[in-house]
Amino acid sequence: MNEVCTATIKLTEHEVDKLIWCIKSVHNVLGAFEITPDKDWIVTLNTILKDMEKISDDIKEAKEKRIIDKKEETDPKKEYIYKIIG
Repeated sequence: MNEVCTATIKLTEHEVDKLIWCIKSVHNVLGAFEITPDKDWIVTLNTILKDMEKISDDIKEAKEKRIIDKKEETDPKKEYIYKIIG
């Protein structure tokens, strides 16, 4: 029976990008030297790559949302004056 273990690790955005680059490099080397690894091994590598790319996209979306949220912050005094003046 295959047991699945899960580990939580903390990575910076830069570290996630490096992992993505490394996995893509492994794919390129395998292709360049016409190496065909075990199917389970390559499927696992592809799964990790997809997970890392999703994490990278999530980080970028969160950063963009934070920037938009900061832009949308309003000055309460200006808001109050606008309500009074119209």
